[in-house]
Amino acid sequence: MKNRDARRFSFSVAEMVGVGSCGLSLLLAFVDVRLAVIPLASFLLLCIVAPFLPRVGFFLPVISRGKSGERAVAITFDDGPDPLSTPQLLRLLQRYDAKATFFVTGKRASEYPEVVREILALGHAVGNHTYSHDSLIMLRSGKTLRDEIASTQKVLSGLGIRTYAFRSPAGITGPRLQPVLEEYGLSNINFSCRAVDGGNKRIHGLSRKILDRLRPDDIVALHDTRPKDKGLLIQWLKEIELILLGAKEKGFAILPLSELIEKTIMTTETGEREKGGRGLCSSGPPPTRAAKDISLVLLLCIAFLSQSLTACIKALPADHITGPRTYREKVDIRFHGFRRTYHVHVPPGYDSREALPLVVVIHGAFDTAGGMEEVTGFSALADRENFIVLYPNGIGLFGFLQHWNAGHCCGKAAADDIDDVGFIARTMEDVCARLNVDRRRIYMVGFSNGGMMAYRFAAERTDMLAGVAPLAASIGGRPSSDEPEWNIPVPKRCLALITMHGTEDEDIPYEGGVSPRRRGTRTYWSVPDSVAFWVQHNACGAEIEERRLCSDQVVVRTWGACSNGGVVSLYLIRNWGHVWPGKYFTGSLPENHPLRGFDATEIIWDFFKAHVPGKERAPSGALR
Repeated sequence: MKNRDARRFSFSVAEMVGVGSCGLSLLLAFVDVRLAVIPLASFLLLCIVAPFLPRVGFFLPVISRGKSGERAVAITFDDGPDPLSTPQLLRLLQRYDAKATFFVTGKRASEYPEVVREILALGHAVGNHTYSHDSLIMLRSGKTLRDEIASTQKVLSGLGIRTYAFRSPAGITGPRLQPVLEEYGLSNINFSCRAVDGGNKRIHGLSRKILDRLRPDDIVALHDTRPKDKGLLIQWLKEIELILLGAKEKGFAILPLSELIEKTIMTTETGEREKGGRGLCSSGPPPTRAAKDISLVLLLCIAFLSQSLTACIKALPADHITGPRTYREKVDIRFHGFRRTYHVHVPPGYDSREALPLVVVIHGAFDTAGGMEEVTGFSALADRENFIVLYPNGIGLFGFLQHWNAGHCCGKAAADDIDDVGFIARTMEDVCARLNVDRRRIYMVGFSNGGMMAYRFAAERTDMLAGVAPLAASIGGRPSSDEPEWNIPVPKRCLALITMHGTEDEDIPYEGGVSPRRRGTRTYWSVPDSVAFWVQHNACGAEIEERRLCSDQVVVRTWGACSNGGVVSLYLIRNWGHVWPGKYFTGSLPENHPLRGFDATEIIWDFFKAHVPGKERAPSGALR
């Protein structure tokens, strides 16, 4: 009865702050009703921010650091197991006698049980990382959250594992989580040091980012899923090895997580505990009761926060525009009440008296204008070559998880049939009205879903472009088996086109059809068919010029005998996946790798420079 009463009257930080805010608002209301809004608004802001701060136990107790008091750290890996990368990682850890904790998803653990057994056999620990790794799980219903955690517990139990440790995707928490963790005897284990690698999508400089932030008693969060490009697997292992070596050089001991936090992470069916623990639920204050369901408030308020976070990028001034600088602008187009945005980069050589070329760069699915700017390096190139870069933002969830309506794909943008062609045209018009743009030299680049969008825009608004470069993309496909096939319309005129695609692309396969990685029933046109479409409509001849680069790793096929300068060029990159083929990734390849230093950004710009339509410059004003 004593424990039950303690649990019954234990409150979370969120509940105590909420009650305090309400009380303070009532008092302030007697002074000025407008002042009463301040405490409530502050509380709502805390509710929005807190879930995304992995070290803050706002809704429930969170363990994010150790308590050894020594110069020691623990290493954890999320999202696995992976049959290719995890075994190689285990061999590396064994070589350095380092013990780690693997927070596995139930789905992958059920698919690769032999890898989980290998993790246990080498003395590592296992935690619960939900079943399907739904990044929006905290916005789902309580039943969905419970099923995700329960299913993973069941899978691990079938492998003889009783884990007491849970980590949500990206360490995001919410008010529905605590009662589910109480039910299954789990505690929330987050982290205090991570590289924000996007699930091994950004491994360049991984070791440096970790080692620069490493502090005593840190819990380090990494990932053991293979990089999207298999060619980067060796580089990823090298980065992990540099972390192990660097930690030792800095005087850090790498301890099992259970020793660092002084609690048991898991037990096996034999009753053996991982060394160093007392049991996550065996001591300390009793768990808090569930907070009230405030998900609706979170959904209504999170948009305000996300819009405010981008305020650090300045708006384009009315005059005295200087570079190098990237500006953030809004256009008078609304989606669910929010004005859409774009970024524009102005080079240092900008002079309002001289018209400069404009390159429109369209990000892929789940990316942003800022992310595309960083990965492609177009802004840095623009500073050297003196051109303007426009980065439109797609439609997503409160400024994140953005997509484009490319006709047959993708996400909410396609489902709601958003007029993204119109939006991008509007951003181009806006930039041309504010900056001196040479309208003869406006080009477009897109990657993945952004490449599909570039294909669609080039077909529907050919008159606005001098050239287009869709990468890792397709001109059409079937969204599902129940929907008709869609492909871009016939372009209005010939257009210079350059495209690049990896032979190992598992998201948008070179040969078309269903994505091997995503599966489902969505299908894509093949790259050869997509290129043939443009060859036909550019009225190109049958003669193909072929050359090879990078020790035959890149095959370049060019159809040059086309009508009105409508050249078509295909770069087929062998053993390359669904990753931007630029220095952001190729710069970290091994010295002897044939693709080291390969830069799509430079190649695309050289292609654009060589193709300037001979028409007279359009008059000032809106584009037509």
